[in-house]
Amino acid sequence: MEMEHQRKSIGEFLRKRRSALSPKQFGMPEGHTRRRTPGLRREEVADLADVSLTWYTWLEQGREVSALPEVLERIADAMRLISAEREYLYLLTGRYALPEQDPPEHELTPAFRDWVDRTPYPFSLLERVTGSWHGIGSPATF
Repeated sequence: MEMEHQRKSIGEFLRKRRSALSPKQFGMPEGHTRRRTPGLRREEVADLADVSLTWYTWLEQGREVSALPEVLERIADAMRLISAEREYLYLLTGRYALPEQDPPEHELTPAFRDWVDRTPYPFSLLERVTGSWHGIGSPATF
């Protein structure tokens, strides 16, 4: 009974998150046809996450399906989940999150590098990635 409740919670979470996403956010045409439900369609999420529509539908319906961490990560990326939502998805599925990867190296333009070299004050550079802020450097790292 506990597992069934857990699977239904996964489906409920994914449906709510999917309905909050606009096709426009993903560069999809709104089209001339009226959508029956708000947000993205299941097939759009499945396509964005590179999973089969049937498998994603079953996951959302609370059926017994196996989800590898890599697949959950693709779904989380496709739905643009923030860190807390990703953790919740992993908690519901009983899986562990993939280890966070180091942020990519950033190249500075010559003008910005010059500004960094001339700035006498401490600072840090941040970028927004998937809903959270990540440090990309400070004077000591350049």
